[in-house]
Amino acid sequence: MIGKPLTASEVHLNYSKPHYYKTYRKYFPVTLRFDQPYNQILVSKKALDFPVRTANPAGHVIFQQQCEEMLRGLNRIENTSAAVRRLLIRSAGNFLNIDEVAEKLHFSKSTLGRRLANETNSFRKIIDEVKNLLAQNYLKSTDLTVADVAHLVDYTDTASFRRAFLRWNKMTPAKFRETN
Repeated sequence: MIGKPLTASEVHLNYSKPHYYKTYRKYFPVTLRFDQPYNQILVSKKALDFPVRTANPAGHVIFQQQCEEMLRGLNRIENTSAAVRRLLIRSAGNFLNIDEVAEKLHFSKSTLGRRLANETNSFRKIIDEVKNLLAQNYLKSTDLTVADVAHLVDYTDTASFRRAFLRWNKMTPAKFRETN
């Protein structure tokens, strides 16, 4: 794109270091970091100063607008709630607590709370939302008893689950199953 080789200074990978990680050195003769929040290739700032030979001025305006829109989306921090939901759904059956979620997202517990509050959300609201979503899915798509569903969404007491389900959906689990 710039008429000369572009070399990376670091490669970040969002998974654990595999036993065959030395093979990566063949393809990425740079610093490799595993267990990172994102997959990314870092290049020197100097490399960004080279003009792109295949640049299209009209396309540049469109791409810049798209990038700015994406950044505005990221700056809304809606991704924090989505990331928490994703982690909770993956941990269904053994739900993560707020400390575990914060650690997995590389935040302190207070930072996680602030970011969720900026989105007018809270950990409690999200965990209830995920539990409700899973409970509805189990009730619609399985023949599990309400007690079994309660257990799957981390309620030890079926009566407590029924009260929560009624609060979430304005109907009992049995009525929900009946109407769906």
